[in-house]
Amino acid sequence: MADKRKGYNVPVDKYLKLERMAVDMSYKVGKTIKWSEIITYLIDNYAKDAVEDMISQETIKKKRVM
Repeated sequence: MADKRKGYNVPVDKYLKLERMAVDMSYKVGKTIKWSEIITYLIDNYAKDAVEDMISQETIKKKRVM
């Protein structure tokens, strides 16, 4: 049976940023939050917006080159 999970390959600087956010959030909400939970939340709630933003940025870059 195929594995139903994949890992996140995150550069150390971005991992540390996410880990710090998770620690801050954990303190504020009174329970442990993992950095991977933040990534999952971002993917579930903002992935489509991120794709649209990236498309827009690439379109602008193309126009500048022309």
